[in-house]
Formats: sequence, structure tokens, C-alpha cells
Amino acid sequence: MDAGVVAAIVSGSAAIIGVLLTVALGKAASRRAEREGKQRLMAAACAAHGLPVPVFEYPFAEPRKWRFDVLIDFVALEIQGGLFVQGRHTQGAALAKEYEKLNEAGCLGYSVLLVTPEQVESGEAWALVQRALAG
Repeated sequence: MDAGVVAAIVSGSAAIIGVLLTVALGKAASRRAEREGKQRLMAAACAAHGLPVPVFEYPFAEPRKWRFDVLIDFVALEIQGGLFVQGRHTQGAALAKEYEKLNEAGCLGYSVLLVTPEQVESGEAWALVQRALAG
């Protein structure tokens, strides 16, 4: 299946899932169900791009409670939302903690790719993962 078609399906499906779940389940349950729905869509996108099965919310560097958003082999995706609305990833103290996490990941041998939700939806993130896995 064409990567552009997969990206359109993932983007449209994620939006529809979010609206339907909020109405049906209430906020907390809908957020969890929406996250799980997005994870299923991302797994399908990985399969469509010929990538290994992803692991979501992968814990590393115990006893720290750090997690990667997505791990595919030793390539981690950190999805950086809220960049343009003063979200967590733009605040000084939170950013310093993020750097600490990313530096430790590098020291442990992980390749970490920072991507936006738009790059995930468009398929650009999956192309980056393919390049990282290829070396």
C-alpha cells in the first residue's frame, strides 16, 4: 500500500477515533482508548512501511521511570507534541529533564529520533526510522 495512502488513513482514523471515544466513554477512558487506537494505527503504519513491530511506552534506564514513546529495535521515537502552544517540550525545566533522558539513551546505545505528531501522520517519521535502521 502506498505510504501516502497509509498516512491519510492513519490521520483521518485517529481524529474519528478521538471524537467517538470522548462521546462514548468520557474523558479519562477516552484518552486511554484513543492512545490505544493511535498505537494500533502506528503499528499498522510500521507494517505498511516494512518496519519491525513497535513497542510503545518502552521503559529504559531503570530505576529511572523514563519511557520512549515508541521503540523499534534500538531506534526510539520521541513524539514532541505541543511545540507551538508552549507545551512541556518548550519549557526550560522540562526541557532540561528531556535532555538528561535523551543523553542517557544515547549513552546506552539507543538512536533517538525526535518527531512531531504531523511527521508521524504524514509517514515522514517512518521513513526516518527506515533510514536509522539501515545505518
